[in-house]
Amino acid sequence: MVNSYGRRSPNVGLNITVSANRTAAPHGLTVWIEYSAVEHHLWVYVAAAGEARPAKSVIDLPLNLPGRRITQRAFVGFFAGTVRDAVLGIRDWNLTVDRIPGDGRLQ
Repeated sequence: MVNSYGRRSPNVGLNITVSANRTAAPHGLTVWIEYSAVEHHLWVYVAAAGEARPAKSVIDLPLNLPGRRITQRAFVGFFAGTVRDAVLGIRDWNLTVDRIPGDGRLQ
C-alpha cells in the first residue's frame, strides 16, 4: 500500500531509527525495509555495511493501515522533520516497487 500525499490526505510515515552501540560496525550499517502491500506486513533487517542481508529480521510485524487507498504516486525519501540533534549518514539507497497486477486493486 502506498499512501497519496495530497494536501487533504493524512501522511503515512515510517520512522526507523538505528542507534549505534559499542558492537556496531565502524564503517556503518545497511538497513533493508520491506513492506508487502498484499500481505500487509513489514520486515526490517540490519547488518554491517557490505554484508549480505541477514535471514532473520529485527522487525517482523503485521502493518495494516485500514482506510488507506492504493495510489500510483508516492513521496519516498529521507527527511529530518523536527528531529533535533540527529545525524543522518545515508550514503546510498535503493527503491524497488513491485507492480500489482490488473488495475492495482487488491482482491
